[in-house]
Amino acid sequence: MDFFAAHHDFLINIGPDKATSVASLITCHAPSVIVELGGYVAYSAIWFASAQLRAWEAGGSKGTKPRYWSIEADPVFAAVSMALVDLAGLADVVRVVVGNADESLRRLKREGVLEEGGVDMLFLDHVEELYDVDLKVAMEELGLLRKGALVVADNVLKPGAPRYREFVRGHEALSTRVIKGLIIPGDAEVSGLLREEGDGGVGD
Repeated sequence: MDFFAAHHDFLINIGPDKATSVASLITCHAPSVIVELGGYVAYSAIWFASAQLRAWEAGGSKGTKPRYWSIEADPVFAAVSMALVDLAGLADVVRVVVGNADESLRRLKREGVLEEGGVDMLFLDHVEELYDVDLKVAMEELGLLRKGALVVADNVLKPGAPRYREFVRGHEALSTRVIKGLIIPGDAEVSGLLREEGDGGVGD
């Protein structure tokens, strides 16, 4: 995909620089369940699910195999994603869900696929104007994020997600820092959920 983007046509993937930084987070935290909003053509799903699987294997491969949920609104992109995930040999880890982010999150919670406090990492890479809205759905309305979960958002400076940045930087349960990038420093941010809603105090 990187070769195609460099030599044939531009792709709006996260790119190898920021993907390497996020994959390092995954290696360090070994999240069992990752939810991605905005799957596009599975670039990030393949990269991050591979890191997720390696972290699981490095930990002795105990427990249930990790799961990566990639939610994509466009059915064409979703179909491409499914094919590329299968080609990458990750069909047993990655599940592509077709639909709008908020509706899909509610449906997955309603069906018991995503459990309350069961999501270890949320990756936002869809419509920047919806970052804050969909984070609120996942974190506050549905309570999907566990204590200590990571929220990673791409393109927060360009095209920009000012409402999202204001929300996470002002939220007492979130600790936020930038991910330094080669192209646009600080264009991605990672937030950690320090405590449960109503927990009464901020943990480490």
